[in-house]
Amino acid sequence: MKLSEIEPIVYELNSEIYENDGMQKLIENYGEILEIRSTGFATCIIFLGFQIWNTEDDERETYDNGEYKSLSYFLRKKIIFVLETLSKLKVEI
Repeated sequence: MKLSEIEPIVYELNSEIYENDGMQKLIENYGEILEIRSTGFATCIIFLGFQIWNTEDDERETYDNGEYKSLSYFLRKKIIFVLETLSKLKVEI
């Protein structure tokens, strides 16, 4: 998948996150929640420091014709997984 195809998806998701109440301050303090990193050979998407997708090991499901299913949908599922996992952490205050 080309970087030019990935960028609009990450931009859309970051925009949705930014429009969420309370997230604007978090982003202003810490930067974008989703980011793209590329070595020139491989590209990955990072969410809160966790790599949730990369071009070398694309975990998306495929249709019968072999085409990958939506990256946007896959990323949303991964984001939910990370958030649910983090929400289970027990933190003593």
